[in-house]
Amino acid sequence: MIGVYIECLREMTEFCERRGFHHSDFPALTEIIEGFNVLEDPVITLTKIKKIVANTSGLVYHELDKKSQEHKYLLPRQLGHYYGWLLTDETLEKIGRIIGKRDYSTVLHSRKRIQLLRETKYPREDYERLKELDVIFAPYREKKKAQVRNGQEL
Repeated sequence: MIGVYIECLREMTEFCERRGFHHSDFPALTEIIEGFNVLEDPVITLTKIKKIVANTSGLVYHELDKKSQEHKYLLPRQLGHYYGWLLTDETLEKIGRIIGKRDYSTVLHSRKRIQLLRETKYPREDYERLKELDVIFAPYREKKKAQVRNGQEL
């Protein structure tokens, strides 16, 4: 599904350039394109995870740092913590600091909540978002698994 979006964005960018415009003339389009461009880099970082989760959740990057407990901010932040833990070798403290400005215990709680969501598949909308991010992060997960199998450091 994300591949379709990326292809559509590329076509829109080419269309704009053929007409003499640059996507930077359209700030919303620029933000979306930059968000999806992080997918093309083979190295995953906490900042990239934060950008990807924010973009797929319809949020702006810095909104994950809000203190709000509203579900529209809470779930993406928890997903960011979970994928930060899953895909990087960063400490829980650093994951929490970069994704949401939280402490390590919040990252532990987020990990448990997302693992529970994965097991129960409820609420359905949240589970669908998790599955969408699984598809996006699949190449990074495979790379991490291969490195673990080979005993390599990231």
